[in-house]
Amino acid sequence: MAEALADGGVSVVSAALVNNETGAVQDLAALGAAARPHGTLVHTDAVQGWGTCPCRPGRTWT
Repeated sequence: MAEALADGGVSVVSAALVNNETGAVQDLAALGAAARPHGTLVHTDAVQGWGTCPCRPGRTWT
């Protein structure tokens, strides 16, 4: 991902918080930290994590 962000061709990164088949949990804080310096927006589908991950609605990820 670092190479893709570095070339400036990525404007949005989208990731599911939790994979519904494997249960793998993405580190969204790290994803956001990698994307932020390049001005890349981050989108997430967090519905699979509801009830299993600590969700804090209204929290800003800046």
